[in-house]
Amino acid sequence: MVKRSFWHLRSHSVSLSNKILVLLMAAVVFSTGLAGWVIYNGLRERAWNDAGEALMQAATSSAVGMQVEGLDAVRGVADSSNPAYMNLKHSLRELYRRNHFNLENRWGRLSVLRFTPSKAQVVLVASMDNGSGIGLPQPLDNALYRAVATQDAQLKDYSAEPDWLVAYALLGSAKDSFYVLKLERNTLFLRQEMLGFLETILLGALAGLALTLASGWVVTVQITKPLRTFVDVMKLMQSTGDYDMKIDLHPEDRDMSVVESTFQSLVRRMQNSREREEQSYWSTLQALVTALDVRDNETAGHSMRVTRYSLAIGERMRLRPEAMEQLRQGALLHDIGKIGVPDAILRKPGRLTADEWVEMRKHPAIGRNFLEDIAFLRPAMAVVYCHHERWDGTGYPQGLASEAIPLTARVFAVADSLDAITSKRYYKEARSFREAQIEIEACAATHFDPAVVKAFLTITEKIFMRIKLETSRSGIGLERMRKSPV
Repeated sequence: MVKRSFWHLRSHSVSLSNKILVLLMAAVVFSTGLAGWVIYNGLRERAWNDAGEALMQAATSSAVGMQVEGLDAVRGVADSSNPAYMNLKHSLRELYRRNHFNLENRWGRLSVLRFTPSKAQVVLVASMDNGSGIGLPQPLDNALYRAVATQDAQLKDYSAEPDWLVAYALLGSAKDSFYVLKLERNTLFLRQEMLGFLETILLGALAGLALTLASGWVVTVQITKPLRTFVDVMKLMQSTGDYDMKIDLHPEDRDMSVVESTFQSLVRRMQNSREREEQSYWSTLQALVTALDVRDNETAGHSMRVTRYSLAIGERMRLRPEAMEQLRQGALLHDIGKIGVPDAILRKPGRLTADEWVEMRKHPAIGRNFLEDIAFLRPAMAVVYCHHERWDGTGYPQGLASEAIPLTARVFAVADSLDAITSKRYYKEARSFREAQIEIEACAATHFDPAVVKAFLTITEKIFMRIKLETSRSGIGLERMRKSPV
């Protein structure tokens, strides 16, 4: 039946105005129902919270001045003549009367419990009943624990016992026990209030549907003509990607400009949201690589520096934006595979053994396996997997040579060596930028791509020092953190 109606609606025998009206009615029914459900749940949550807050306030104020001295002797029905018990019973009756719990829609219960943490035991000391339950164990409740721990009134989760609102307030302590006032209020009045809310929402929904049906036809007829113009412009925007395009409407269709401005506002919000998402994404990546730098015995900020060095070289080589983005991701995540290298190897202060080098050299493959299932990080795989390859084919893990090595990995290799030469390690002191230039130039056509080395040599020491300074400001604390024995 629904399928037949859908195909009938799509047929040419039904006018556009009727189609819009039917869809509008369907949308109104759905949105009204959804809005009613949201409003009802919001009102329900608020009513329960307000009632719970009121009960906790009543518990807090009621607990003030109640005496617990002598209640440790009340252990059973035989102790109901105890003066402390009699005073407590009188106080409960006064609280019952003062809170009007005798009214039908405020029906409630009052009791005092003894909680002994060492035994994880809760027993009834006094209640509004005839006293037959004195000394009997009561169920443990997380809200009771919180009331004792925080010395503040606490509300029990009403989903566990929807027919009652329950609040606890600490009265005091004696020996190894705590005395807690328990207030309970039935939820009949809340359910009645919710029923009234529901009736109001349903009446409002029916009135809205009737009004929609009466005015929908007029609206759909008026909107059909400018809608065609609007749809045509939207299609043009989609095909060209120019979302700043203005909709040229006739003077009598100026009301449609509201739709245009709203749409363009949404587009701007979407673009802003995308920018914030990208910023959040890069912040997450930076946090991840910072954690890797801290774990490794490399100088703190290594990943940030080599990323900046790589981009500087890429700019001199006039790489395409796509390649620059691959270089940015790959440089930042080049050592992600070291997640799989044991700390005993990664943080070893001395030279590695042959077997340890075998394990260390697995990190490019580990990094590739880590990234290949993450779609938005796949561009980084070329650098992550190939950054230890050499121009003459003596690198690892594949032994690639010359242009078989991805260009971004060749660029990164120079940036990585620059940072290694100019940074202090446990086995050497840091050398100058000029010394790094000389060594890297000497390794052109063996370790490095000569074209990349040529572009690198055009970078001035001033640019190098600025990058190193900017990326090292946050590295001091990380370096100290890594060297800490904790």
